[in-house]
Amino acid sequence: MKGFSAPRFASAAKRGIEAIVEAFSNLEGDLNKEKKGIMRQWAKREHEIGRVMQAAVSMYGDLQGIDGKTLLEIDGKPGHRRHGRRNSRRFSRP
Repeated sequence: MKGFSAPRFASAAKRGIEAIVEAFSNLEGDLNKEKKGIMRQWAKREHEIGRVMQAAVSMYGDLQGIDGKTLLEIDGKPGHRRHGRRNSRRFSRP
């Protein structure tokens, strides 16, 4: 190989490795910023879900106080179906 020398190769290899390390460091920094932002959004949404659930429970309690025991029980688990299946009745258009 003409023009090949160990010091030039070592210098080029060092620059290449430094560029790779810098790129990975930048990616990691960006990823950490993105993660922090997403965690902030999740915390806000969890807080809002808690507020909505509390308002719904409060409203149900108020209605139960007005209407007595005639209200149906509501299971507090999101997505839980009381009888284990959806209403399978289909309605046709008139």
